[in-house]
Amino acid sequence: MSQISLLRDYLEKQPVGSISDPAEVKRLLCDCWNEFKNSEQTQMDASKLSRIEAPTWHPPHLSFSIERHGGTVMGSARASIQGWSLNLNTLTAAFGHVSHRQLKPMSPRLNLEPIAQELAECIVAEAIDPRLRWLRNGSVQINMQTVIPFTNRQTTAGRRKRLSKRLVEILAPQGWSSPYGNVYTKEPDDKTTPVNADR
Repeated sequence: MSQISLLRDYLEKQPVGSISDPAEVKRLLCDCWNEFKNSEQTQMDASKLSRIEAPTWHPPHLSFSIERHGGTVMGSARASIQGWSLNLNTLTAAFGHVSHRQLKPMSPRLNLEPIAQELAECIVAEAIDPRLRWLRNGSVQINMQTVIPFTNRQTTAGRRKRLSKRLVEILAPQGWSSPYGNVYTKEPDDKTTPVNADR
């Protein structure tokens, strides 16, 4: 008997609704997972099936949810919960996003406004500060690693981006602009060339 036949045989003996023995379903499904065609063109390795939750049987569909950790690789503290539906007649598999699950405590929300205001004051005053690196042309570079230390990739990138945006807003009326990255440059007070200027 083929592996998919073993799964069918087991499911046909189950009452419709929730499956009482998820462990057996996981084992049987893992053995025949490669026989299903994923209609969403997204692959999931059979080894991940040990995380199956709440399997249900509504012939010919076997449904379950499963925790996916793709986002955690990018630094996210949350896992995606996907809902899967397998058609045992056509051997097709489809999934949809269901929700998220918090895997570890979220980083406390950081109030960026006082940080932006203080940095802007230091820049306008051309102050010496460990968070600032003054360049020879009079521009200044923010040491973001010092201002906003790394927590996780997603949170840190978001905080640094919001701080940079707020700094531009505060400094613009003072004649400062950001040509690139975390560098800020003071625009000349008078951009016109005097008539009698030496050439």
